[in-house]
Formats: sequence, C-alpha cells, structure tokens
Amino acid sequence: MTEGTTPSTKRTRAPGDRSRAQIVEHAAQLATLEGLDGLTIGRLSEATGIPKSSVHSLFGSKEDLQLATIEAARASFVDEVVRPALASTEAGRERLLALCEGFLTYVERRIFPGGCFFVAAGAEVGGRPGRVHDEVARVQQQWRDLLLREAETAVDNGELAEARDPAQIAFELGVILAGTNLVSVLHDDVVVIGNGFGGTVALAFALAHPERISKLVLSDAAACFPPEGRRQFAVMAQKVADNGLGSIAEIAARRVFSPLYLASHPEKIEECKQVLLAIDPKAFQAACTILQETDLSVLLRHMRVPTLVVCGEYDQATPPALNKAVADCIAGARYVELPGCGHCPPLEQPEQFLAAIKGFVGL
Repeated sequence: MTEGTTPSTKRTRAPGDRSRAQIVEHAAQLATLEGLDGLTIGRLSEATGIPKSSVHSLFGSKEDLQLATIEAARASFVDEVVRPALASTEAGRERLLALCEGFLTYVERRIFPGGCFFVAAGAEVGGRPGRVHDEVARVQQQWRDLLLREAETAVDNGELAEARDPAQIAFELGVILAGTNLVSVLHDDVVVIGNGFGGTVALAFALAHPERISKLVLSDAAACFPPEGRRQFAVMAQKVADNGLGSIAEIAARRVFSPLYLASHPEKIEECKQVLLAIDPKAFQAACTILQETDLSVLLRHMRVPTLVVCGEYDQATPPALNKAVADCIAGARYVELPGCGHCPPLEQPEQFLAAIKGFVGL
C-alpha cells in the first residue's frame, strides 16, 4: 500500500470528476456505518444532493460504485497513515512504529465514522466471492505486505531480536491493530486484555503508553517471577534449544489447565501440545528469556490505567500470589479469583471469565 511520488500539477476538475469525488467520499463514510451493500443510488443522492440520474450515469452499476468507494478509502488510508510514515522515518523499526501509530491515530480521529474502512469491509465481504471481495482482500494484503517488509528490514538491521520471525511480527501487529479498531468503535475506548505471557506484554504496554488505552485486564500474568520461576524458564529454553519443543510440550500443556478440568477433558492436552509444537522454537526461547529478565514490579505504583486482575485458583504457571501482588501494587486495581480454574480462564472457563470482566470493560 505504497504510493510513488509525482510532481504536483494544478488541474481543474471537470464537473463530472468533482461530483464523482463527492459521491465516493460520502459513500466511504456511509459504508463504515451501513456496509458496502448498503450503498444505493438513492441513499447517495440523498446524502450528496446530486440527482439520482447523475449518480447512476457516473457509476453505471452498484458494483462499480462499490469498487470506486474502495479505491477512495484506500487513497485516504495512504494519505493519512502510509505516506506520512514513509516520508518521516527510515525503513525498519522506526517506520514500523510510525505505521502503527498512524493507524491508531487514524482510528482515534474517526476519519471514517465507523473506524477503519477496511476492517469493516473485510468483515462484511469476507464470505462473499466476487470483484468487491477481491479488491478489499487486495488492499488488505498490501497493508500486510508493508508491515512485513518493514519488520524484515528491522530484523535485518538488528533493531529487533534475531529470534523474531518478521512474518509473525507483521501478522500479530495486523491483528492487534484491527482488534483495537473494533473495540474503539464499539466502546469508543480501548481495552487491552492479556493472558499469561500476553498479560506481561500488555502490562508493559500500559505502563509505557497509558494514553493509548482506557482499561487493562490482566489474566494470570506476573510483573516478575521469583528466582525459582526464572530458573524454570531457563531450563525450558535450554531444553527447547537442545531437543526442540517436543521435549517440553507435554509438561507445558498440563500446566495450562487445572487437574480437575483435564480429568474431564483429557483431549485438551493433545490440542494444547499441537498449538505449542506449531510455535517457532526460537520465538519460544525468546519469550522464556523475556520472562526471566523482566521485572515490572517497581513500575506498578506508576500505573495510570484502570486495571482488573483475574486469576485461576489452580494456576500452576502464574500462581494467585503473583497475580495478587500485581493488583496490590496498582492503585485502585481489582482482583478476581476464579474457583477451580487453571492458567488460562478464557479457554477453561470462558463464561466465568466473561462474567468476571463484563462490568469492568462495559460489555
């Protein structure tokens, strides 16, 4: 989703060009609220004051109108997010951060009233084959390719850990940004939720960028681990380095769920093992290293984001004491313990987990 630069020349638009531009601008705005399928000649005539006959003559068909609307939204995204990042930063980590910052600002400023046009359009047309689907998919792929290119450059430049897979970085950033858009549109705020290692990452983000989020939910996450916990992470990382993820998959899978849950759902062990075995071993080792070295406890008293800490009673990986320590050090934080649950409440007790966070996040 990059644009080449060409010398600017002044050109007076013909009346038809001006009308077309006015229509697709309104169409893009409406599409984020009513969907691409909701674009009709009558609706746009009403919104723009342009006669129905003129709207029809400019586009010919509803599909042509939809395609023109997608292109207008793409041009807006390039102008608001991509071009400023390309112009103001060097390729690599700096530009990757600028693209993410640009996307978040783009959503916050409500360039389109329904948030990011392409997140909304992707959800709408994802299961509908055809030219409109293909064009939305093409633009989304351009965005993913751009994130991947900058992630690859950042790794090549030594700006990110060599163990990090650029494709995984780009994928995770794309998912996080799209999810942030959805929460922002639904609640007009940003709620960050993290479980386990993801919770530690979410905690670090909230401490570094409190202005970016409205609320924080930590599920079975620690600000730091005691010496024995750090030693266990070192042992796991070494085992994976020597013998691969298969050497720790069984033990790690059993630590995710409570014994009572596994007694009635033994198949979950194999499911969890398959998820673990699909992870890049170097990424797993890097995560272990981060958890060994990270100590956010001294920063907790500076937390400015309203925080809810949820923990499973039988969490073996991050016991309740570590979760309580986080809640106790954050002013105004609440702590909820889920009886009979293990390390991953969203998987083991999804209904109870949602009930625990519902009031806090405003569901």
